[in-house]
Amino acid sequence: MSMLSKMFALAFISKVAAIEPNPPQWNTKRVKIFTPGQPDAQSILDAINKEQGGHDPVNNGEFSDDRYALLF
Repeated sequence: MSMLSKMFALAFISKVAAIEPNPPQWNTKRVKIFTPGQPDAQSILDAINKEQGGHDPVNNGEFSDDRYALLF
C-alpha cells in the first residue's frame, strides 16, 4: 500500500469516526433480534412487511429512516 493510500485511508477513518458515535446510537424499536423457535417471529415480520408496504413501491423503506435491522 502506497503512502498516499495510507494517508487517504487514515483521513477517511478519522472523518467517519468524527461523524459516527461509538457505540452507535440505534433506535431499539427498529432493531429486531430473532431467536431459533421464537413463536411470534412470523407475526413480527408480517407487521414490518405491512408497514413497509411490501414491494409497492419498490424499495419502500429501504433507504429511509424508517427501515429495520432484522437479526436472525
